Formats: sequence, C-alpha cells, structure tokens
Amino acid sequence: MAEIRAGAEQSGRALPADFDVAPQLAVALGRTREEALKTFEESQIFTHMRSLSESTLNSRQADLTERNLIGSPDDVLEQVQRYADAGATTLSALLFAANDVPQTLEQMQEFSESIIAVVNDRVEGTDQAALGRHGPRPRRV
Repeated sequence: MAEIRAGAEQSGRALPADFDVAPQLAVALGRTREEALKTFEESQIFTHMRSLSESTLNSRQADLTERNLIGSPDDVLEQVQRYADAGATTLSALLFAANDVPQTLEQMQEFSESIIAVVNDRVEGTDQAALGRHGPRPRRV
C-alpha cells in the first residue's frame, strides 16, 4: 500500500483514505494444499495465467501459487490475512480454478462456507480467539 501511495504522490495525486485495494486472485480449495494445487494446475485459469507469464505477468510464473489463494481452508485463511496485512481491503475479483460450471459452483460454495463465513465472523469480532493477532483486519469479504 505504501508503494501505491508513493506512486500516486509522485504523479501529483493523493489517494483517499478509504481507497479500496482489490487484487484479482485465483482460488483453488482442497482438503490439502497438494489437492488444491493439483486442482489449480489442471484448471483453465492456470493455463491462462501461464500464457500471460511472458507478457502481463512479466515472467512471474514461479510465484503463481504463492500470489493466489490456493490450499486447504486453513491455508487460504492465512493467505487472506496476509493480503489484509499488506493493505488489501476487498477480495471481489476472484477467479475460481475450475473447468466447468459444476466445479465452479462447488469451489464457490466451499469458499463461501469455509472462508467468507470465517472472515466475516472475525471482522465482526465474533471470532477474536481464532484471529490470533492484533493488526488490521480485512473488511467483510
């Protein structure tokens, strides 16, 4: 976030205090990180991201799995928290790693139940013990 603000200032602009940071991320959930990674690597979104690695993503293919929300629900909750700590305020541009409508709906349902519900509970203060930290928290997902 500091880099974004500094870039704006160098251009003679100032970001408003409530500036939304909403990264576009792929999502692949599984019972384990390995299962989720397999789902991601077999998806159309992975193929698309790999195709962009020589242009838009500037050869950053190596960190595709680190920059996206891939893993078990616990893994993804940790990743969401890292994005919040870095200044992300909204996770609204999510691309689910799936190859058909039923897979997409399954991933969306799992994300809704195991990620969104937990994050929203944390933000509303009903799950402070699970939060386990005292820094900034994401807004509602």
